[in-house]
Amino acid sequence: MIVALFLTLGILCFGIGIAELNYRKSEHHNSKQKVPRRIYMIYHPYVMHLLPPMKEEVLVWTDRFRKKDIHCTISTNKLGFQTEIEFEKLCDTTDSDRPLRRPEIQSSRRFNPDTKVVLLTGGSAAWGMGASSQDAMISNVLQRKLDERTGVGRYTVINQAMGGWVSFQQLVGLSRWGRDFPLSWLLCLDGYNDAATTLFFQQGFDKHRFHDVTSGFLHAYLSNLHQPVFYRGQWHNRLLELSALLRKITGQQPIIPPWRNKQKIKTPGGIVFSNGISWSDINKSLRFYLENHEQMALLSGASKNLFGIHPVPQDHLSFFGQAHLATTPYALEEAFEVQSKRLQEIFDKHKNSPASEANWPDALNYFLSTLDLMSSRFSETRNSRQMKPGSPLHCNLNFLFPDSQEELKEYFIDSCHLNDRGQKLVGEFYADYILYSDEGMPPDISIQHHTYLTEQLASAESNLRDTLLFQSMLNSHTENTTPTSCFELLRKLNVITQSLPESERVELVRKLQQDAKKQSSLIP
Repeated sequence: MIVALFLTLGILCFGIGIAELNYRKSEHHNSKQKVPRRIYMIYHPYVMHLLPPMKEEVLVWTDRFRKKDIHCTISTNKLGFQTEIEFEKLCDTTDSDRPLRRPEIQSSRRFNPDTKVVLLTGGSAAWGMGASSQDAMISNVLQRKLDERTGVGRYTVINQAMGGWVSFQQLVGLSRWGRDFPLSWLLCLDGYNDAATTLFFQQGFDKHRFHDVTSGFLHAYLSNLHQPVFYRGQWHNRLLELSALLRKITGQQPIIPPWRNKQKIKTPGGIVFSNGISWSDINKSLRFYLENHEQMALLSGASKNLFGIHPVPQDHLSFFGQAHLATTPYALEEAFEVQSKRLQEIFDKHKNSPASEANWPDALNYFLSTLDLMSSRFSETRNSRQMKPGSPLHCNLNFLFPDSQEELKEYFIDSCHLNDRGQKLVGEFYADYILYSDEGMPPDISIQHHTYLTEQLASAESNLRDTLLFQSMLNSHTENTTPTSCFELLRKLNVITQSLPESERVELVRKLQQDAKKQSSLIP
C-alpha cells in the first residue's frame, strides 16, 4: 500500500515536472516571438508597487474609443521605469570617511555641469501607456524636441512615472531615487489617480490603489501567526472554517478575506470592493495631493517645477467652466464665481453619500475642476507677490486640447490615457515651456499665452496654416517676424507684451484673439 502510494506520488510529480518544463519551453518560445501580454504590478518596499523590468517586450492596451488593441514594444530599466537610466545607488569610496551615493548611468548620456536634468513623474499616462511605440511617449517626445532645439546633451529627461501611482508614491519615489540627480526641472502629470484611488477604486483617503488587496493578504497570512501557511487549497481553507476539531488538531486558522461580505464592483481597472467610503473624502485627498506637491517641490532641489493637471476627454465648458475663455479681469472673476458655485453644488449633492461608480464622474469633475480654479487663481495673483524659487506652479493641461468631447477623443484611448497624438501634444508643450522659461520669461506670460497659442495649434488643420495665422497676428505689432516654431512665436509675443501694464496686455491678447478669428477664414 505504501509502495503504491509513493509510486503514485512519483508519477504525479514527474507529470507536473514535464508540464512545467513544457510550459517554460512554450513561454520561452513565446518570448522570442514577442507575444503581446498585459502588464502587471510587482510589490516593492515603500512605493508599494512597480512594473516588472522589460526588454523589448510587446505590451497591449485597448483603445476603447476606436475599439482596437495597440501593441507597443517596451524596454525599461531594472525597476520598470520607462527610461534607459538605472536608479541603483553605488558607493563612491574615494572618500572613505564620507561615502557618496551616486546613480549608475547605463547610457550614452553623461551628466556634466552644463546638462539640465528634467525629471517627469506621475502615473500610467506620464509613464507612456497608450502610445504605439516608446518613441511616441511623452518623455521621449520631450527629449527629442529639446535635443532638436538645443543640441544633444544640453538636456536629459528622466521618466520616473509609474502606473497606478498617487502623488504620495511619487513623493516617496522622488525621495528614494530622484534626489540622486542634479535636477533643474521637476515635471508632474497627475491628479487622476489621486481622485480615482479614493473614490473610483474606493480605497479612501491616504491609500494606494492596491491597499485592499495587500492589507487583506497581510492580515490573513501574517497577523498574529507564528508560522503562516502560504499555500492552502480552497477546500482545506473551507474545512478549517467549518471544523473546530480540525483547527484544534492542526493549530491553523482559516483565511478570511476582509472583503468577503463586501459588494463586488467590476471596473475597467479590475474588481474592487465597496468600503463604504464617504464621497466627502475627496476634499481630504485634494489637500493631501497639494501637500505632496509642496513636499516634492522642496525635496527635488529643482529650481523650476511645473505640475500639470491630468488631461481627460471631457468637454471643457461643462467640466471647467469659462474661466479659460475670459479676456478681462472682470470676466475672469465672474467665471470663477460661477464655477465655484457649481462645484459647491456638486459637493453638497454627494457629501453624505458613499462613493460609488454612479457618482464617480462628479468626483473627477470636482477634483480636477477645483485644482483648475486654484491654479487659475494662482496664475492671476502670482504677479502681485514674490514667488520663491522652486515653488509649485500648477497648469491645467486640458486646455492644450480641443474644447469639445468628440474632438478630444482623437487624443485619447480611454478616460485617462493619451494616444500618440495626445502624448505628442503634451511632450511638445513641456519642451516649449522649458525652453521658454529657461530664456528668462516670466511664468505668467509663459503659462497664459502658451495656453492660448497651443489651443489654436491643437485645433488647426496644418502647421503651415498655424504659421501663417500667427505670423499675421504678430505682423501688426512687429516689423520682422519669421518664427519657425511655437517656442519662437511665444518668445516674440513675450517681447511684445512684457513691458506693457496688465490692462494693456489683456487688451492686446483680446485683440489678437479677434484678429485670429477674422484672419483664419482668409488663410488657405
